[in-house]
Amino acid sequence: MKKLRLDTKNKRPHFFTDPAVDAIMTALLETMSENQALKERILALEQLLAEKSLIEPGDVEKVKLSEGISQELAEEQQQFLHDAFRALNAPMQSRSQRQAEIDE
Repeated sequence: MKKLRLDTKNKRPHFFTDPAVDAIMTALLETMSENQALKERILALEQLLAEKSLIEPGDVEKVKLSEGISQELAEEQQQFLHDAFRALNAPMQSRSQRQAEIDE
């Protein structure tokens, strides 16, 4: 039986016929992974604060954000969506290329 060798170094693997679908799936999976990591950290922080009697369970759900903070969060969300959808239309680049672009 012939062994299949995957050579994806410096290449973007393709799973779908249309590369745009691959890009969307990659963006979705990366966002889902980040979202899960953030949920876990927030839960850990809430648990730690409750264990130290700094908050009571359920306190976070009761918080009402100020208009200013709500507006700032809405603007950040719009920027996030803009960046996410811009990435879907951009040519793919490596993580190191993206970091170099950010550092400039």
